[in-house]
Amino acid sequence: MTIQPVRRRLLACSGALLLARAMPARAAAPDAVPPFIPVRDGARALAATIGPNVVLLNTANNAARDIMRRALDFGHIMAQTGNELAVMERTGVAMRLEREGDAPASDAAGDAQGRNVAGGYVGGDIDLNFNFDAWRHAFAVTRRGNDGSVTRSLEFFDAHGDAVHTLYLRNEAAGGLFDMLARDFRAPEQRLSLEAAPAPAKAEEKPDSAIDIRQFRQAWLTMADPGQFGAIMADFGVTREQALRLAPPGMARQLGGDAVRRLLDDVVRHRLPIMVLVGNAGITQRYTGLIANVAGDTVACTAQAPGFSLRLRDSAFHSGYAVRRAGVTSVEFFGKDGELAVAFLGVRERARPQAWDEVIQGLPKA
Repeated sequence: MTIQPVRRRLLACSGALLLARAMPARAAAPDAVPPFIPVRDGARALAATIGPNVVLLNTANNAARDIMRRALDFGHIMAQTGNELAVMERTGVAMRLEREGDAPASDAAGDAQGRNVAGGYVGGDIDLNFNFDAWRHAFAVTRRGNDGSVTRSLEFFDAHGDAVHTLYLRNEAAGGLFDMLARDFRAPEQRLSLEAAPAPAKAEEKPDSAIDIRQFRQAWLTMADPGQFGAIMADFGVTREQALRLAPPGMARQLGGDAVRRLLDDVVRHRLPIMVLVGNAGITQRYTGLIANVAGDTVACTAQAPGFSLRLRDSAFHSGYAVRRAGVTSVEFFGKDGELAVAFLGVRERARPQAWDEVIQGLPKA
């Protein structure tokens, strides 16, 4: 889902549909999360309630990056990232990464590097990669329950008001830090102006006949690292799902509609650690570990573990593929618009090095 070189991970999320979530009718308990509602323009719902409990933040001049860097001081948080078909929630502590040598910046370039949060929160419980170009609006939100409970969140949106990321405070002792951040980044004008134009239309897919398939397959087979896949797609002008359709023989297998539930059930049954990636145009979130249980019906399912939740509208998945690149096998699911919704990778274990491949081989074919 990310093509940022600092991570060089497998999945590039290029323009995925954004998660949108409306404000709840009443405040939640301190450890609760407002329900996910797949609607767009979530920023307008917050803008309509700007006041003491909803503060519009300044996001100009790298302020969104600075806000996320300051949020490292909160300690225990819950990070929520998603798109229209998948939402990941992870609770824990984000790791603070200092600049190399932990030396103070001596020039503008060094200062910019230090303010980059290393491109994300990497290496701790909260594992995120940022594309701040898509972060345009932000709010500091305080929700108060009838029982006196307080839930605090930072909520980020793109230029059209669609949600990018939400960070919930899970450390009551950091409430003062949250309030200080809201004051320091408070926008001079507490009024939100969203772009009236609709989001840019998705570019039409290039006809397969216009692609040098032989050269494309050769580039695929000579990949030294899965992180090169994004550059290969760009070089040949193919979309992600198109690339999987045109993959070299044996490198991409289309899966049946119930493959995601079968995959999750199998990794739970075999206690197999996996990596899960969910994202949108502005952020990618990753979870690595075990999944404790899976529940749901024919419309949607939820996979959970301590401090982790993955909610999927799997009935709305349009297609899925088992994909092999540079010796790494992933399972990827797409929406009807061809955008990547969620991806899964195996975590190699010395005791069971072939377990992930065996799970994938057992997935139903399309």
